[in-house]
Amino acid sequence: MTDIKPISERLTPVVLITDDDNALRSLLVMALKAEGYEIEEAINGEECLVKYARLQPDLVLLDAVMPEMDGFSCCQHIRALPDRPQIPILMITFLDDRESIDQAFQAGAIEEAINGEECLVKYARLQPDLVLLDAVMPEMDGFSCCQHIRALPDRPQIPILMITFLDDRESIDQAFQAGATDYITKPIHWSVLRQRVRYLLASSHVLKEAEQQKNWELFFRNILAQLSVSGLVWESLIPLLNQCQQFFQVERIFLYQFKNQQYLEAIASGYPSVKDFSLTDLILEKVYLEQYQQGKTIAIADLEQIELSTAQQEIFVRLKTKAILMVPILIKEKLWGLLCVHRAAAQSVWEETILKRFQDLAHLLAIACNHF
Repeated sequence: MTDIKPISERLTPVVLITDDDNALRSLLVMALKAEGYEIEEAINGEECLVKYARLQPDLVLLDAVMPEMDGFSCCQHIRALPDRPQIPILMITFLDDRESIDQAFQAGAIEEAINGEECLVKYARLQPDLVLLDAVMPEMDGFSCCQHIRALPDRPQIPILMITFLDDRESIDQAFQAGATDYITKPIHWSVLRQRVRYLLASSHVLKEAEQQKNWELFFRNILAQLSVSGLVWESLIPLLNQCQQFFQVERIFLYQFKNQQYLEAIASGYPSVKDFSLTDLILEKVYLEQYQQGKTIAIADLEQIELSTAQQEIFVRLKTKAILMVPILIKEKLWGLLCVHRAAAQSVWEETILKRFQDLAHLLAIACNHF
């Protein structure tokens, strides 16, 4: 298995190739490795889902006809996963009838639009990472479509690459004025297009990270201001936990105090509370207490990959939890409590950025909870 790095540390895109035909899969691996991509393989839909959840690839190549679980079902399962970006899925198959093609798109494969109006509808639904946009189209041209996309509220500045026969100065200026990120003319030189797409996606990733860091700094200052209010009581931390759960888009966050064995929690809609479960089992106290006392963060990316008692397994299944993060809160170098985070989907790893941010929150809570 390839040693795939977490998303935040990747320098090259990761492609998950799923095909039961060994010969075709090998050819695809060779071709994409030659282009510099990192590759992971799966031989059927079920294996693809497992590796998708663990690796979070940048692209999936998916055979439509496979044993056990076909590509259509696999694609639908991927699109139904919570809190996952709409990564591109390219369906590869011998089927070329309209019904099979429609089935692939209905399942959630890479989307296409035939005019600007259809592009806007699918853009709003899919929130893609990149738009390839023809300048000259019926009903709504690419220039108008690009302007509409840029005018949408609360949308990141995703890259828009304009593709057209027009190569006069006026058309090029019009494309950039409309909000296009870059411009390429027809007939398409495929190696140029490939490099442009790769560059735009990489640049967009850097900009997204910068925007996320800016949002985190604003959020952190807001949390600090709330914890600095005099007269803070235990229950007043509930709104803060709710804000953290929404900011990080995780299924559950709870704060546990060892001395009084009390807790507070914030949970996403549709997920159960921890109130009916053993908290000592939930925090895996018997296994990790010594590490908590040393101030060590415990990050488990996939609960199925570690040994748990039957009771603990049952708890996490009922809580719909597959990945957990437990950050110790130390006051005067003694273990006071834990800041715990639950996710419904297994991770390839817990990203270092996320770990650091929750550790920073735990430090703030240690200061605020000193008098509880």
